[in-house]
Amino acid sequence: PQAAVTIATEGLRSATEHLRFDDLPLGEAIDNATVTQAFHTRTIDGTAEPERELSIPYRGERLVGRQLRDQLDDWVARGIITASCAQAVQKVQEHPEWLSLEGDTVVVLGAGAEMGPYRSL
Repeated sequence: PQAAVTIATEGLRSATEHLRFDDLPLGEAIDNATVTQAFHTRTIDGTAEPERELSIPYRGERLVGRQLRDQLDDWVARGIITASCAQAVQKVQEHPEWLSLEGDTVVVLGAGAEMGPYRSL
C-alpha cells in the first residue's frame, strides 16, 4: 500500500512540474486559476475510414492479427501480462465490431501519447 501511495504522489508531483497550461507549469496554473476560466467542448468529426481490426502500438509499430497474438503469448510467457489480459485482448480481436464508437461520447486527455486513443479515435 505504501508503494502505491508513493507512486501516486510522485506521479502527481511530476505532472504539476512537467505538464503545462497556458505556458505555465500545471501546478502554477492551478494555483493562479481565476474564476473566469472555463472549460469548453469541441466536437471533431473524423474523415478517415474507421479501423476494422484491433491494433496495439508497440515500439513504433502497430501490432495486428497474428503478430499481436504472438506478442501477447510472448508477454504472458515472460510474465509481463497475465493470461487473462491476453485473453481479453484476443476477445476484442475476435469481435472487431466492438471497435465502433458510433453514438458514444469520448473525453480525452493526452490523446496523442503513445498509448493514447487519438489514432484509433
